[in-house]
Amino acid sequence: MISLRLLAGVTLLAIVSTPPTVGAQNIDKYRPVTQERLIKPEPENWLMYRGSYDGFGYSALDKINTRNVKNLVPVWSFSTGMLEGHQSPPIVNDGIMFVTTPNGQVLAFNASNGELLWRYARELPEDLVQAHPTNRGVALFEDKVYVATVDAHVVALDARTGKVVWDTAAGVLLVREAGGFVTDYRGADRAFERSEYLAASSTIHSKLQKLVAGALR
Repeated sequence: MISLRLLAGVTLLAIVSTPPTVGAQNIDKYRPVTQERLIKPEPENWLMYRGSYDGFGYSALDKINTRNVKNLVPVWSFSTGMLEGHQSPPIVNDGIMFVTTPNGQVLAFNASNGELLWRYARELPEDLVQAHPTNRGVALFEDKVYVATVDAHVVALDARTGKVVWDTAAGVLLVREAGGFVTDYRGADRAFERSEYLAASSTIHSKLQKLVAGALR
């Protein structure tokens, strides 16, 4: 049986050998995502995880309906090169679609034809151990794309080019399960008391709040 450590190492080879941003071409026209747009998103865009702050999760568009949905056919497809499960919802701003993949990639596409505009590929630590390397997607604000990484960083990318604007460690402690273990990104597990768990969780939450507050200034 292949161990998770070996699988992580095999996957890492494909990622570390790739520059952080590859295949980049500038997006000439990119409309900043403002707080006003997030509060009242245009129906043709999908600017956050569930579409809007109410978490409704359904599009207001009605061109596709129960009568004609059977006529839909694939227009384009793209292979990310990652074998693990993809859990990222596509986030769309005026025809530019952003998707994350396992192992820290962010892809920007022309949503109409599938053209890859840029790809960010994170260089992960060689000693990284992870149960699964999935990612839940990006956040958009102003002219940046934000992504949380499996090695406990928050990264801001230039939405037009995919280049890193800043990269900040959010903390080394990641809660793996509520039953009594905590792990850092190197996979060092140890038992802990409930009070210690709450302190660790509070510290990480505070750091993330400060990162978000700083980004909104």
